[in-house]
Amino acid sequence: IQPLSKWKPDQQIPMGDGILFVTYATLRSVGKRGTTRLGQVFDWMGDGFDGVLAFDEAHAMQNAAGSETGRGAKPSQQGLAGLRLQLAAPRARVFYVSATGATSVHNLAYASRLGLWGQGPEYPFPSRESFVSAMEAGGVAAMEVVARDLKTLGFYTARALSFDGVEYDVLEHALTPAQIEIYDAYAGAFRTIHHNLEAALTATGINDASGQTNASAAKASAKSRFESTKQRFFNHMLLGMKAKTVIRAMKQ
Repeated sequence: IQPLSKWKPDQQIPMGDGILFVTYATLRSVGKRGTTRLGQVFDWMGDGFDGVLAFDEAHAMQNAAGSETGRGAKPSQQGLAGLRLQLAAPRARVFYVSATGATSVHNLAYASRLGLWGQGPEYPFPSRESFVSAMEAGGVAAMEVVARDLKTLGFYTARALSFDGVEYDVLEHALTPAQIEIYDAYAGAFRTIHHNLEAALTATGINDASGQTNASAAKASAKSRFESTKQRFFNHMLLGMKAKTVIRAMKQ
């Protein structure tokens, strides 16, 4: 196993058979003389490469087709580099490893070798765009069908870790009357904020007097921040309330 960074971009890789370790940052980099790391890897693989391309943390390439911004769709350099590496080795066996896969169906552009789109009767969709459109129209149910079919074909595995010999037990913490009173008091406070949230948006100019929204992005951001703050607050409060019970059980 040798890291690509061991050699300069304009050097040939002298290693014969073996494993070449490349970070995504290195793969997208360019040398001082204009030589690319990607080209260096191509030269080492040679024509007809049929080895394995293993992409760990494959979601790092998720913007291979570009992410929508205010200035349009802009692909990431490491996403493009990973995609070009796959296209340059059509006979290679590609292995994607990721705990998250993609945050949205748009970000699956890097996984071209799953066979979800392409030209020919063996592909379910003629293009990535048609695949994305179908998944957006079908929602979660459509993605579940895709995952099921990929598992059936042997293209996708999602295994759970096995903890042999590990036993589980439910530890229940009974809230005390004082804790219930504290929780109810804060729940009432957040209920008051809920009831006056629209008035606050109007006072800050996000809504006008008639209730119409002047800045939809600002309104969505304000509500999102409020909800996330509320969730974190109650999560921390409940953690604090049951901490004594957990510590007591750990000592026992």
